Amino acid sequence: MKTEPLEALFDYLSSDRNQAGERYEALRRVLMKFFEWRGALSPDHLTDLTFDRIAKKLVEGEQIRNINSYCQKVAFLIFLEWVNRQPDRLHEPLNDDDKLPPVMPFSNEESAQERRWECQRRCLEEMPPDNRAVIREYFAGEGRDRINHREEMAVRLAITRTALGNRIARLLTKLRECEQRCLKKIHD
Repeated sequence: MKTEPLEALFDYLSSDRNQAGERYEALRRVLMKFFEWRGALSPDHLTDLTFDRIAKKLVEGEQIRNINSYCQKVAFLIFLEWVNRQPDRLHEPLNDDDKLPPVMPFSNEESAQERRWECQRRCLEEMPPDNRAVIREYFAGEGRDRINHREEMAVRLAITRTALGNRIARLLTKLRECEQRCLKKIHD
């Protein structure tokens, strides 16, 4: 008998359905806040997409060690995909009016995860527009479409797929370094 994706997610969260429901709702609140803070027009839809993708991976046999961390990664990729589908204005340089305010300290009620997400958003917005565009484009689509798109992207940029992967790895390293600096500013 084939397991339904949502059932697989609930089974992963807990064998007790009530406890699984509570964990699901707690994760849902965190994901909704993640997308709201980034200005997503429909955070509920993006949250559902995140859960759908995670549930599908569970049905496919993906081994998830830490659901919170996994949710964060999937949500960030879905956010990048959403941003990639937005109007070209997102790919233009930021005007002075568009700049974000300085990083503000978080209250004790806000989790470390929420602080990390806010720093990721800020760091992505601080990147040069061409780098933001490459990251958004690289993470667009799903499955085979994503793979085909990356191959086309490499051809268009006149580089190999490996070189494109290396470029993305360097950009993601810069994002992680920026995130660490941002988190350090919050803690200081």
